[in-house]
Formats: sequence, structure tokens, C-alpha cells
Amino acid sequence: MNAPAGFVAQTRRLAVGIELMDAASAQPVLMPIHIGLDEVTAPRRPPLRRLPSNRYALLYRDDLASAPQPLVLRVSATPDGRYSLPYAHRGFVPRRLALTLPTLANAEAAPPADRTLRPWLFPAAAYPLSNTATGLRAHVFRNAAGDVPRRAARWVRVIASIPAAQADLDLANIIARGAGDDRGEFLLLLPPAASQPGTQPTMQVRITVFAGAEADPPDPDLPARDPLWDVPLETPASWAASDGVLTGATLPVGYAAVASRVVALRLGLLARGIADFEF
Repeated sequence: MNAPAGFVAQTRRLAVGIELMDAASAQPVLMPIHIGLDEVTAPRRPPLRRLPSNRYALLYRDDLASAPQPLVLRVSATPDGRYSLPYAHRGFVPRRLALTLPTLANAEAAPPADRTLRPWLFPAAAYPLSNTATGLRAHVFRNAAGDVPRRAARWVRVIASIPAAQADLDLANIIARGAGDDRGEFLLLLPPAASQPGTQPTMQVRITVFAGAEADPPDPDLPARDPLWDVPLETPASWAASDGVLTGATLPVGYAAVASRVVALRLGLLARGIADFEF
């Protein structure tokens, strides 16, 4: 259809639409979250736009449409993406996801739903909690080694499983997942359906911590410029809602179990002050 005289017609086409999911509630995230791009190889890409629905969109541009485009999506809980604001802004643990945008022609040939990405975010220290939440707050540390002092284990992953006596996770029932932040702190919340039936006020769960190798910054000044420089880079196998990387069920490459402990959780209360996990 031709535009009336004096008007210019402009068509914008979606490259990827992003709906962030709250891993604790399995519902869309309602608070504003910063989503940006790691701009090492493409410093002039357009920013993602936040829509009134709290979804985010990256639109096709000439330099994005003609060839598959690799990019790294960075999701953090702070307005500016630096993750260096006060405690009250730490609602979710940051993530970095490696994606490849299809060409515009391939995207147009696929169903519109194929342009939707739903990454799950794990609660962080300032996540808004119910007064009857069941779970725990704890810290994870790497032990001192030689001249290196005891320090926070950054970006760990955590799993709660039952029965607590079963140490083999392949034979256990995983009931909750969580992630640690740059300070080694994690907040693990059990869904209501995970509570074991019975009359006991507590339930025994096994907490298993996973971590990757400790990385050294390529530039000593990098951590000061970018507190998220070592967030593990994850590559989804697909953009499907069930993809294990997007849901957090698949651990980052190189992660392995480093600590495990049985913890008694009181139903309807958040456990605090438990002994640190160390490895």
C-alpha cells in the first residue's frame, strides 16, 4: 500500500524478542532488567528496546539482515548493566548468552514464535521474597591456596535434591536450582510443590554446589571496568522454551560438583546463617 502524500512508510522487522523468566516462580520477570550486548566485535549494533510489556526487542537493520549474526547477550539486574549498584538492585544473578541471529530471509520463512527467546534468571540477594518462602541463603568460598587467600567463589550454580541421602544426582529428584553472584552468595528457593508430604516441620535436602575453573582477567584493570567480565558464557542449543541452557538446567561448560551437604530446611522459613560451603 502506498503512503499518502507527505508521509513516509517504514517497516521494522523483529530480529529477536526476549521475555525474561523468573526461575523461582516460572513466571515472566516484572521488574525492569538491563539487557545489553557484549560489544567486542560489533560496537555499533543497535541497543535492545524495552517495551511497555517488559519484553525486549532487537530489530533488524541492514547490517543484521543479510548474514547470520553472532552476538553475546548480557542480562543483569541493574539499570546500567554494571552490577555495581547498592544491594537493593541485586534482584537476579546476571547471565551471558551466545546467540546467532538468522538472516532476515530465514527469519521470515520461519514461524513468528521462532524469534522469541525466554532466558530464565535465578534469584539474587535482593530478590523480593514471600514471608513464607522455604529455602536458604548461603555463601560459597574457594579455600586459600599458596599465596592466594580464601575468596568468594563467583557465579556458582546450586542444586537442591531429594532424598537427601542420595548423593548421586542421576538417581535423585532435583527440586530446585539456583545461582551464586560475584560475592559467592546464593539464594535458593524451593517451590511449594517440593515440600515433602507429612507432619514434620522440616525437610532434609541435599545441596550440591557446582563451579568452573577460576579465571584470571586478561587485563588487571578489567574487573574494575567490568564487574561481569567472568560471568560464564552459555550457548543455547536452540531458542526453544525448553532448551536446557535457557532454563538453567544445563550447567555452563566446565562446571563440576565441588561441594555437597545435607541441610534441614524448615518449611515456610528462609534458612540464614548456615556454615559456608567451601572447596
